[in-house]
Amino acid sequence: DSVEGGALLSALHARTHHGDAAVAHLAQHVLAETSQPMFVMLKRWLLRGEVRDHHNEFFIASASSAGGRGDQPYYLWHERFVLNERMLPSFISATTAEKVLVVGKTITFLNTACDDGAWLRELDTRHVPLARRADEMLVYATTTSAAISPLVRSIGACVSRQLLQLLVGPRYRLGDHLAALHRYVLLAQGDFVTFLMDLLDQHFGDDDDTLIADALTPSFSARKRRHRERRATTIRNKYGDVASSLYRHNLLGILETAVRSTNAQFDSADVLARLDIRVLDAPWQDNGLGSDEPRATMMRERYAAKRRAEQRQQQRRATAAAAE
Repeated sequence: DSVEGGALLSALHARTHHGDAAVAHLAQHVLAETSQPMFVMLKRWLLRGEVRDHHNEFFIASASSAGGRGDQPYYLWHERFVLNERMLPSFISATTAEKVLVVGKTITFLNTACDDGAWLRELDTRHVPLARRADEMLVYATTTSAAISPLVRSIGACVSRQLLQLLVGPRYRLGDHLAALHRYVLLAQGDFVTFLMDLLDQHFGDDDDTLIADALTPSFSARKRRHRERRATTIRNKYGDVASSLYRHNLLGILETAVRSTNAQFDSADVLARLDIRVLDAPWQDNGLGSDEPRATMMRERYAAKRRAEQRQQQRRATAAAAE
C-alpha cells in the first residue's frame, strides 16, 4: 500500500532498526532528509499556531470552519484542531503529540479569540533562545521524542503563562468572574439570595412545599403510589398554569430589585451585566414526577421525610401559638 506524510516517516523509522547496518544507515539518512518538511510544519505550529498542510501529511489536522464558526472560542479550542494519529510518526510519542497539540491551540486561541496578536508577533524577538533551540532540536534523531519534549515543555510554559496573565489581568478579570460564580450561582451572597427568594415567594404566592414534597417522595405500595399520582396531578394542574405565565421581563424586574436592594449593587458593572434570567422549557413528564417507578431525582427520600417532619413541627407550633 502507498503511504505518505507521517505514515511514510514511520515506515522509514522502522527500517532504521534493520539488522543490516548498511540498510539501517541508509534508512536514517533518507529519514533525516524526508522528515525536514514535517519538522518545518512542527516549528510553525509550536511558534505560530499555524498549520500549512495542503496534502494532509501533518499529524495536526485543521478542520474546516464551516458555518462561520472558525473564530468562536469554543469551536476554536475544542473542534478546530485535532490529532491525526495516522500521520503521527512513530518516533514521536502520543504524549508528546498531545502536548504539541495543546501548545499550538493555545497560541491560536491567544491570537484569535483573545486578539493578542501583538504578543505573538514579538515571540521570536523576546524569546530568541527558544526559537534557536527549536531550529537546533527539531531535526530527526533516534531519540527525537525525548529530545523535543523539553522544547515543547518550555514553549508550553511560556505560552500558558501569557494566557494566564491575560485571563487574570484587567482585560478579562477571570478571578472576579469566578468570585461572582461563587456568590451568585453557589449562593454565597446571602443577602441577595434571601431577598431574591422573598420577592419570588411574593410573586408566586402560596407555599406548597408539603404538596411538592409528598408528590416527590418515592413510595412502593400501590395505595401510596395512587396518592402520589393524585398529588402530582394537582401540581401539574396548578403550577403548569404558573409556568405558562412566566415572563422574562417580569423576572428581570425582580432580579434588578434584588440587586439594587442588597450589597450586590456594589459589584462591578461587568459582573452585574452578566446576571440574567433564562426561562427554560421543562415538560412535566420529564421532571421526575412520573409514576412508573420510584424517583428520587429531584428530591431524595431522606430529604423529603426531613422536610415533612419540619413542616409538621412548624404546624404544631403554629397551632399551639394560636391556642394560647
